[in-house]
Amino acid sequence: MTRINERYELGKGLAVGGQGLLREAKRIEDGLEVVIKRYSQMEDEDSTLDSWKEGEVGFARETSFLQRANRDNVKGVPYLLEHGILDDGWEQPYAVFKKIPGKTLSEKISEESYNPSLDNLEWITKSVVDVLQYAHHSNGTKPVVHRDISPENILVNGDSVVLMDWATST
Repeated sequence: MTRINERYELGKGLAVGGQGLLREAKRIEDGLEVVIKRYSQMEDEDSTLDSWKEGEVGFARETSFLQRANRDNVKGVPYLLEHGILDDGWEQPYAVFKKIPGKTLSEKISEESYNPSLDNLEWITKSVVDVLQYAHHSNGTKPVVHRDISPENILVNGDSVVLMDWATST
């Protein structure tokens, strides 16, 4: 059983990207399902010091923005539970997010049965625009630009749309 900081039991890997990797996990104290993002991949033989620094910058951008958005009760962004530095010898930045059920827009589009109504598409678009409106104009600091809006970063479930992965934002 692999654990993170003795508070989370790791589950399966979800994704690997330019800013790090995502894994499912459970909070040990109450069984809450979460997603842990470990920024950068220093142990990867292809990693460089630049990718390590890029991971740290992405960590700072994403956690800073999400803290403000969560404080302001913005719908449509991941809920950041905690963040810090792993105590596993690598001292990598990490963030823990409440797991959101649903599928990415990319996954939904790839389903043969996916045939959204015009109202549904409008709802998805408006939900993303609302988050961007907050990021660009209302977040209490300089405008934040997402820089990676794609179907892979839009999570859709029955009653919400979440724009994920703010690590490449500026």
